[in-house]
Amino acid sequence: SLCTSGLYSTWTTYGFTTPCAAVNVPYTENFSTVTIPALPSCMSSVDVNGGNTWITDSTTTCTPTKALVYRYSSTLPGDDWAFTRGVNLTAGVTYELSFDVRGCTENKQEKLEIKYGNANAVAGMTNLIYSNLNINTNSYQPARAGFTPAVSGIYYFGFHVISAANQFYLSID
Repeated sequence: SLCTSGLYSTWTTYGFTTPCAAVNVPYTENFSTVTIPALPSCMSSVDVNGGNTWITDSTTTCTPTKALVYRYSSTLPGDDWAFTRGVNLTAGVTYELSFDVRGCTENKQEKLEIKYGNANAVAGMTNLIYSNLNINTNSYQPARAGFTPAVSGIYYFGFHVISAANQFYLSID
């Protein structure tokens, strides 16, 4: 603020955000430090269907701990994305994405696909690595997805709920 000897300017502040830095593997997100219902820092979501979208939660009867949760709509099919922060990956190296997934009731059928790509946007999700069109258990089940990127760079993972309308909750941890 010192312009010249004895002359000071007034302080002006501006808000800004810096992009999240990519992380290296191994990378873990267990949602334990998140403030519900917000997503963890550097994660984002896209509400494609105009209804409910991905949140974090711990209070529903379906989710005993903090988890990433898609709450259903009784009239709209699931078509929403949750994107991870960027992860540095090396071409030709085989990686494994591991997570736990559950529905909420055996009478409802949840559907999930996971893609990865070079942007945390729907258009950036170009590589399908996981698809489960029959998630109908109310207990967490381990899931794994192996993949090998062709090019080194920063990649994002997109969790895409594709359930029919009125299917209840889908939880990922």
